Amino acid sequence: MLYVILTFQMALVVSQGQVLDVTNFGAVGNGVHEDTQALQAALDAARNIASRPVIVWFPPFHDFLTGSLTVEQ
Repeated sequence: MLYVILTFQMALVVSQGQVLDVTNFGAVGNGVHEDTQALQAALDAARNIASRPVIVWFPPFHDFLTGSLTVEQ
């Protein structure tokens, strides 16, 4: 199962699974930089991870500027 979490504030506890932080894929989140490729890379990486659950984490206090994204199962 793939969870995409869009949040400003949240306490995240994951007992099993993997968390992919979109900033580790090059997303800047400053509201100016175009983050589509980095966000898509994070979503694609999540799809290719065999262990579940996978959480794609958008850190709080960031403004991600993006075009269309594809989320596949």
